[in-house]
Amino acid sequence: GELPARLSALDRAREIVAYCHHGVRSAQAVRILRRAGFDRVSHLRGGIAAWAAEVAPEMPRY
Repeated sequence: GELPARLSALDRAREIVAYCHHGVRSAQAVRILRRAGFDRVSHLRGGIAAWAAEVAPEMPRY
């Protein structure tokens, strides 16, 4: 992915929340960020799909 090449463009002082469809790629992004010294990182566990199921179960899924 592009993340390792773009780490220098990110502000280490800001909180970063990674998200993707199911949470797998965002978890990988968090591991990359933490290895690079970012402390304020998290991800949306289960991804947008899990969030949508909890917040708006009637929302159409793809």
